[in-house]
Amino acid sequence: MNMKQLRYALILHNTGSFSQAAEILGISQPSLSQYIHKIEKDLGVILFERTGTDIRLTDAGKIYLDAGRKILELERQMQHQFSELQGNRSGSVVLGISPHRCFCIAPKLVKQFREAYPGMHLVLEERSGQDLIASAQRGEFDLCLTVLPVNEQLFSYEHVMKEEAVIAVPNGTDLCRKLRDSAVSVNNRKYPAVDIHMIDGADFAFLGEGMPMQIILDNVCRKYNLHLRKVVDCRSLEALEAMVSEGICSALIPSYLTGYKIGHSDVTCFSLHQEISTREIVAIYRKGQHLSKPVLDLIKILKTLDV
Repeated sequence: MNMKQLRYALILHNTGSFSQAAEILGISQPSLSQYIHKIEKDLGVILFERTGTDIRLTDAGKIYLDAGRKILELERQMQHQFSELQGNRSGSVVLGISPHRCFCIAPKLVKQFREAYPGMHLVLEERSGQDLIASAQRGEFDLCLTVLPVNEQLFSYEHVMKEEAVIAVPNGTDLCRKLRDSAVSVNNRKYPAVDIHMIDGADFAFLGEGMPMQIILDNVCRKYNLHLRKVVDCRSLEALEAMVSEGICSALIPSYLTGYKIGHSDVTCFSLHQEISTREIVAIYRKGQHLSKPVLDLIKILKTLDV
């Protein structure tokens, strides 16, 4: 078992796809398939069951990756200690983060971290939903960015930012003009605020059932007796952004999106007088985990980012 083998197998397991894993690793899909086959041949066990394009971890694969994660964690901690002895002149810090949040905050984050540690680099490991927390629990990251609540028996955490739910409205619409005329500044709101009842009857993009922003929107409609006209039912925040940016309808979005793509398009964002939802974003790490100076400084940088 070597580090390269472990990383290849872990990336394949995390992506669930030979093609996606090969793209991340920068090799061809046949090369990755041959590499995994060689690992299995050397070990004398099957790690992954292949069914068409689907792959599934076998019991032997689970044992291999569980042991591998522990080895990689020990290696990472050793490298951090070596780096500290050398004055943090080289090495890396691994941050677990959701794809969408990574897309929005990574450029500023990487720039500031590089200014503080020019000889080091950030590794941004993107995971979604429960995969993110499960990977953090296995010790695959130095830090993981997520929302409260978290399991405090497993993790310690630092508050790094607050995330507000805001209304994104296409410019040039009657709704946008109406909201602009009534919007006022309110303490602790990212944008000029309007009364939530003013969006009653508006054209809106909805998200799939169970998605966090849709849960918030559903609760708001029930609480304030709002009746929004559903124009489209989206399955991703990317599709939601596109609907608003193209002037089709309005949407409820997390504030971190407004600082990047949607914040630079033909869209105006509004906060609400009513505090409908403010989520606490935290940097989590396993209980008892050693935090190096670069990791502690990364937390400080996260706290300065404006979302």
